[in-house]
Amino acid sequence: MPTPQHQSTNIIKLRLPFKLFLLFLLPMLVSNFLQGLSGTLNNIFVSKLIGDEAFASTSVFFPVIFLMISIVIGLGAGGSILVGQAWGAGDSTKVKSITGTTLTVNFIIGILFALIGFLILDVLLEMLKTPENIIDQTRQYAYIMLLNIPCIFIFICFTSLLRGAGDSMTPLLALIVSTVLGAFLTPMFILGLFGIPKLGIISPALALLCSNLITMALLIVYLNKIGHTLAFNKQFFKYLRPNMQLIKLVLKISIPMTVQMITIALSELLIIRFINEYGSDATTSYGALIQIIGYVQFPAISIAITVSILGAQAIGRGNLALLTKIMQTGLWVNLLLTGGLILLITLFSSTIIKLFIADEQTILMTQYLLNISLWGMIIFGFARVFSAIMQASGVVFIPTLITILSILLILLPAAWILSPLIGLQGIWIAYPITFIVLLGLQFSYYWFVWRHKTIKRLV
Repeated sequence: MPTPQHQSTNIIKLRLPFKLFLLFLLPMLVSNFLQGLSGTLNNIFVSKLIGDEAFASTSVFFPVIFLMISIVIGLGAGGSILVGQAWGAGDSTKVKSITGTTLTVNFIIGILFALIGFLILDVLLEMLKTPENIIDQTRQYAYIMLLNIPCIFIFICFTSLLRGAGDSMTPLLALIVSTVLGAFLTPMFILGLFGIPKLGIISPALALLCSNLITMALLIVYLNKIGHTLAFNKQFFKYLRPNMQLIKLVLKISIPMTVQMITIALSELLIIRFINEYGSDATTSYGALIQIIGYVQFPAISIAITVSILGAQAIGRGNLALLTKIMQTGLWVNLLLTGGLILLITLFSSTIIKLFIADEQTILMTQYLLNISLWGMIIFGFARVFSAIMQASGVVFIPTLITILSILLILLPAAWILSPLIGLQGIWIAYPITFIVLLGLQFSYYWFVWRHKTIKRLV
């Protein structure tokens, strides 16, 4: 059964790129905002109701979780490009087959990652140079977060595939439910409301597990009720198995993107290691900065995903003339949205930081570091747009290699060199330096190579 018209963006009927862009982008932007808000609320609850050390504990383990989630982001992105091309071509059977295969692979990987995480947790915490005063709390939090991994993998992957099929509204509805549940459950577990014992540092992780399970169950019921193309009915279940031909195609796109995400995550592990050497106050500052910068990244990342999916659908339809218009629209929207958000955060930075941190000296340090690194997000957004339009066509290896080399050869060496020279701020200066190089390289490959290639469907 075809997806109901209100559930998807039909590229063949909408010819105005800006209108098309906003119709798809806005629900996804709100979705990413809600996803970030869920994590932010948890961190605020932990900081205000338990303390700064507890907040530092959750911040230490963030790069580890991000490393694991990087796998599903890469696989989901690769799958969504193929789903987008199949959807654009009107092949619903291929859409279901790609979705079923990608979900199955992600679930298996999620189980394996959770098991491996349990086995090597103490080694990871030691490698990260976790401060002694927070290592026990970090370990408790990490155990419950690892239980979350399989469910997180399925949730992120499935919502990514739904967007590939032109549906950015259903993931939004799912995240509204998940965020509301998390905002209710986390303080309930921390404070021990309604007869529940106080659960301390494990509260946000347990709340995330409960909210994800409930949301996935409701999502399945909702998709079946509206007759969605990707509804979990008897017909769809036959596609929930590995299809080796599709796995090869998904992996061809996903592996470079996954390696890119893993490289980013591993770089964050090294960055947090550099930062931890400055003490738990620097770690607390890092936790707040990651939260705030994450909100600035939402428009850039959402715009890039929109460019990639709409580009894939245009290729599926054979409407290659739209590709340049989609990319140009993405660049303008990034300038307006990301730039506007940076301006707002800069104006109210002190107030925002106080949501996470109580100590006045740490607040001042965080505000200074934020001003150093924040403006680079506009440049980051431009680079992501150029990369996304190329990835929509299946040209993944070189754009992702550029990102990986920028991290390995610019970000990490710059942070390593500048940190002992000028202190903690040297680590954060390395980010805008890296983004400038990244943009220059992505644009060069787009201009001199990609736009001269012959573009054709992959599925």
